[in-house]
Amino acid sequence: MKDKGRVLIIDDEESIRLSFLTFLQSKGYQCFDADTGVKGLSLVRTNTPDLVLLDMNLPDMDGVDVLREIKRESEFIVVIMVTAFGTIEKAVQSLKLGAENFLTKPIDPQALLILIDHTMKIHILKRDEFLKEFSQRGHVEDHYVGTSAKMLKFYELVRLVSKDTITVLITGETGTGKGKWAEWIHRQSDRCEKGFVEVNCAGLSKELLESELFGYEQGAFTGAAKSKAGLIEIASGGTLFLDEISEMEPSVQAKVLKVLEEKKFRRLGSVQERHADIRLITATNKDLLQMVKEGKFREDLLYRLNIMPLEIPPLRERREEIVPIALFFLAQMARQKGYREPLLTDEAESALQSYHWPGNIREMRNVLERAFLLSQDRPITAAFLPTERRASAAGSDDSSSPLVTLKEVELRYIRHVLARVNNNYRKASEILGINRNTIYNRLREK
Repeated sequence: MKDKGRVLIIDDEESIRLSFLTFLQSKGYQCFDADTGVKGLSLVRTNTPDLVLLDMNLPDMDGVDVLREIKRESEFIVVIMVTAFGTIEKAVQSLKLGAENFLTKPIDPQALLILIDHTMKIHILKRDEFLKEFSQRGHVEDHYVGTSAKMLKFYELVRLVSKDTITVLITGETGTGKGKWAEWIHRQSDRCEKGFVEVNCAGLSKELLESELFGYEQGAFTGAAKSKAGLIEIASGGTLFLDEISEMEPSVQAKVLKVLEEKKFRRLGSVQERHADIRLITATNKDLLQMVKEGKFREDLLYRLNIMPLEIPPLRERREEIVPIALFFLAQMARQKGYREPLLTDEAESALQSYHWPGNIREMRNVLERAFLLSQDRPITAAFLPTERRASAAGSDDSSSPLVTLKEVELRYIRHVLARVNNNYRKASEILGINRNTIYNRLREK
């Protein structure tokens, strides 16, 4: 049976939760449940559902407050309110906050199924339309736009900040594409007609970074034979992107802070103040708050940079996108070289999905380029992947690998099975020999 979507049931009555869960699972939905508002919101954040059946009267929170928090998490999560004590006032309040519908108990299962099926179709259409518009406006033909819940939430924030000139801090592990997303934000902004200027703070010494950013006058230092405009001037009217901002020396941090606060700067060796008309985007793969505590980063600058933080989820947290991303890159390579699109064998897909990808998207692309070259227009098997990627799928017993608990081994295997069956919990439960509720509970305990 085709997976029809993910449904979260938040209700304090166990009999209702289980009846909804059993019935909807039998109709092809992945279901999980919670008996309180706090537990429900936790599942919303970790297992982001497509649709929530939300009881209005919960023991710890008002259903309206839970609804409000869900909508803050993502506008794409559909919420249907359920109550045994429906009132017009509550219904109107819920609908204004974004609830899709309001039902009063007792609820006929078939009528509920019809409503959910219809609502999910609308939800998928809205999501796909958003992703289409998102891709077209951002000119991201060469950048995979996924449909995972974590990335949908990220896209919503990206779309929001691109409409403003607010300072943005992009965080994420190495290889997640922070630079690409910085450029994407610029392309969608009102400054898209002007320049996008990128500076890698880790690649320059303190003196060189300072002169590159602020420019200098003739004779400002030895070797300054003539005046030179800095990148802040060059980016005027556009966007300045400071990558690896964590590597910037404190003395330069102080000058960047002044630019943000006063919109002014001076070239090295000059007393003349110049106007800084830039939109600043920064990125780092380090914990700046921890660096502040260690005295390595200015706290006042962090506050100015962190007005709108955007965190890119690592690839291992959105495993459902690994194979689609791989196919996207392989199709791209085939077009560029005039080859047919190569096939990925089941063994290769399993290896890609099981590997933890510390280098994220960048590492994956490099691995696939190697496999594409070696395959020579043949199906790509696991044999074309580097040894460590194959070993991760086979459950390597390398003595150098870190030892983990039995619970972690079990969790990894559950995820592996889910990945192989495209997150079909019914099939996974049959393969694993445990019921679906046990799978949900194991994943919650991670």
